[in-house]
Amino acid sequence: MMEDMHAKLLSELGRLSEEEPQLREEYEAKKREKETYLENFVRGSGKVAENEARAKALLDRAESLLGPPSTQEQEGFLFGKYSVADVVLTSLLATLLTFDCEPLQGRPNLAKYWDRVRHRPSYAKAGVVHSLPLWVRVMTSLASAYYGGRAAIARMLKAK
Repeated sequence: MMEDMHAKLLSELGRLSEEEPQLREEYEAKKREKETYLENFVRGSGKVAENEARAKALLDRAESLLGPPSTQEQEGFLFGKYSVADVVLTSLLATLLTFDCEPLQGRPNLAKYWDRVRHRPSYAKAGVVHSLPLWVRVMTSLASAYYGGRAAIARMLKAK
Protein backbone atom coordinates (compact mmCIF):
# COMPACT_ATOMS: atom_id res chain seq x y z
CA MET A 1 0.00 0.00 0.00
CA MET A 2 2.66 2.53 1.06
CA GLU A 3 4.96 1.50 -1.76
CA ASP A 4 2.12 1.85 -4.29
CA MET A 5 1.31 5.30 -2.95
CA HIS A 6 4.95 6.35 -3.26
CA ALA A 7 5.21 4.84 -6.76
CA LYS A 8 2.27 6.99 -7.88
CA LEU A 9 3.85 10.07 -6.34
CA LEU A 10 7.20 9.37 -8.02
CA SER A 11 5.43 8.86 -11.34
CA GLU A 12 3.56 12.15 -10.91
CA LEU A 13 6.78 13.99 -10.09
CA GLY A 14 8.39 12.51 -13.21
CA ARG A 15 5.43 13.63 -15.33
CA LEU A 16 5.50 17.13 -13.87
CA SER A 17 9.24 17.31 -14.45
CA GLU A 18 8.65 16.65 -18.16
CA GLU A 19 5.70 19.04 -18.43
CA GLU A 20 7.42 21.90 -16.59
CA PRO A 21 11.04 22.05 -17.81
CA GLN A 22 11.67 25.30 -15.91
CA LEU A 23 10.93 23.44 -12.66
CA ARG A 24 12.68 20.19 -13.62
CA GLU A 25 15.46 20.58 -11.04
CA GLU A 26 12.98 21.10 -8.22
CA TYR A 27 10.84 18.14 -9.27
CA GLU A 28 13.90 15.90 -9.64
CA ALA A 29 15.16 16.98 -6.19
CA LYS A 30 11.76 16.19 -4.68
CA LYS A 31 11.75 12.84 -6.47
CA ARG A 32 15.20 11.97 -5.04
CA GLU A 33 14.00 13.02 -1.58
CA LYS A 34 10.94 10.74 -1.87
CA GLU A 35 13.05 7.84 -3.18
CA THR A 36 15.39 8.21 -0.19
CA TYR A 37 12.41 8.24 2.18
CA LEU A 38 10.97 5.17 0.48
CA GLU A 39 14.25 3.30 0.81
CA ASN A 40 14.93 4.32 4.41
CA PHE A 41 11.50 4.12 5.97
CA VAL A 42 9.31 1.89 3.81
CA ARG A 43 11.71 -0.68 2.38
CA GLY A 44 14.60 -0.29 4.81
CA SER A 45 13.48 -2.30 7.82
CA GLY A 46 17.06 -2.18 9.13
CA LYS A 47 16.51 1.49 9.96
CA VAL A 48 13.90 0.62 12.57
CA ALA A 49 16.45 -0.89 14.98
CA GLU A 50 18.86 1.98 14.34
CA ASN A 51 16.18 4.61 15.02
CA GLU A 52 14.98 2.77 18.14
CA ALA A 53 18.57 2.78 19.46
CA ARG A 54 18.89 6.49 18.74
CA ALA A 55 15.60 7.25 20.53
CA LYS A 56 16.65 5.15 23.52
CA ALA A 57 20.00 6.97 23.72
CA LEU A 58 18.23 10.33 23.54
CA LEU A 59 15.77 9.40 26.27
CA ASP A 60 18.56 8.02 28.46
CA ARG A 61 20.49 11.28 28.00
CA ALA A 62 17.41 13.29 28.97
CA GLU A 63 17.01 11.06 32.04
CA SER A 64 20.58 11.78 33.12
CA LEU A 65 20.30 15.52 32.38
CA LEU A 66 17.24 15.74 34.58
CA GLY A 67 19.10 13.88 37.33
CA PRO A 68 17.81 13.49 40.85
CA PRO A 69 16.01 16.63 42.01
CA SER A 70 18.42 17.06 44.92
CA THR A 71 21.32 17.60 42.51
CA GLN A 72 19.48 19.98 40.19
CA GLU A 73 20.09 23.67 40.33
CA GLN A 74 17.26 24.09 37.89
CA GLU A 75 13.52 24.33 38.00
CA GLY A 76 13.03 20.75 36.88
CA PHE A 77 13.62 21.31 33.17
CA LEU A 78 16.51 20.37 30.91
CA PHE A 79 18.55 23.56 31.15
CA GLY A 80 16.93 25.61 33.90
CA LYS A 81 13.74 27.37 32.88
CA TYR A 82 11.43 25.81 30.32
CA SER A 83 13.14 26.28 26.94
CA VAL A 84 13.06 25.23 23.31
CA ALA A 85 14.87 22.02 24.31
CA ASP A 86 11.96 21.22 26.62
CA VAL A 87 9.46 21.94 23.84
CA VAL A 88 11.24 19.40 21.62
CA LEU A 89 11.45 16.79 24.38
CA THR A 90 7.80 17.36 25.34
CA SER A 91 6.77 16.86 21.71
CA LEU A 92 8.85 13.70 21.42
CA LEU A 93 7.43 12.25 24.64
CA ALA A 94 3.85 13.09 23.63
CA THR A 95 4.35 11.38 20.27
CA LEU A 96 5.95 8.27 21.77
CA LEU A 97 3.24 8.00 24.41
CA THR A 98 0.52 8.43 21.79
CA PHE A 99 1.93 5.42 19.95
CA ASP A 100 2.26 3.38 23.19
CA CYS A 101 6.08 3.28 23.04
CA GLU A 102 6.49 3.63 26.84
CA PRO A 103 9.45 6.07 26.92
CA LEU A 104 9.02 6.67 30.67
CA GLN A 105 9.46 3.04 31.70
CA GLY A 106 12.57 2.72 33.86
CA ARG A 107 13.20 6.47 33.73
CA PRO A 108 11.88 8.00 36.97
CA ASN A 109 13.34 11.46 36.35
CA LEU A 110 11.74 11.60 32.91
CA ALA A 111 8.41 10.43 34.37
CA LYS A 112 8.48 13.28 36.92
CA TYR A 113 9.49 15.69 34.16
CA TRP A 114 6.54 14.52 32.01
CA ASP A 115 4.20 15.08 34.92
CA ARG A 116 5.53 18.66 35.30
CA VAL A 117 5.33 19.61 31.62
CA ARG A 118 1.87 18.23 30.99
CA HIS A 119 0.51 20.32 33.85
CA ARG A 120 1.88 23.54 32.40
CA PRO A 121 -0.82 26.00 31.18
CA SER A 122 0.82 26.11 27.74
CA TYR A 123 0.47 22.33 27.41
CA ALA A 124 -3.26 22.56 28.10
CA LYS A 125 -3.61 25.39 25.57
CA ALA A 126 -1.80 23.33 22.91
CA GLY A 127 -4.63 20.77 22.98
CA VAL A 128 -2.31 17.78 22.81
CA VAL A 129 -4.19 14.58 22.03
CA HIS A 130 -3.01 11.59 24.05
CA SER A 131 -4.52 8.86 21.94
CA LEU A 132 -5.20 8.22 18.32
CA PRO A 133 -8.71 7.66 16.97
CA LEU A 134 -9.60 3.98 16.64
CA TRP A 135 -9.51 4.04 12.83
CA VAL A 136 -5.93 5.38 12.88
CA ARG A 137 -4.88 2.67 15.35
CA VAL A 138 -6.45 -0.02 13.15
CA MET A 139 -4.79 1.29 9.99
CA THR A 140 -1.42 1.60 11.76
CA SER A 141 -1.71 -1.96 13.06
CA LEU A 142 -2.61 -3.29 9.63
CA ALA A 143 0.23 -1.45 7.93
CA SER A 144 2.68 -2.57 10.59
CA ALA A 145 1.60 -6.20 10.25
CA TYR A 146 1.78 -6.02 6.46
CA TYR A 147 5.26 -4.49 6.30
CA GLY A 148 6.57 -6.57 9.19
CA GLY A 149 5.36 -9.76 7.50
CA ARG A 150 6.74 -8.65 4.18
CA ALA A 151 10.16 -7.93 5.71
CA ALA A 152 10.17 -11.32 7.47
CA ILE A 153 9.37 -13.13 4.22
CA ALA A 154 12.08 -11.18 2.38
CA ARG A 155 14.64 -12.18 5.05
CA MET A 156 13.60 -15.84 4.80
CA LEU A 157 13.91 -15.78 1.01
CA LYS A 158 17.36 -14.15 1.20
CA ALA A 159 18.50 -16.80 3.68
CA LYS A 160 17.69 -19.62 1.25
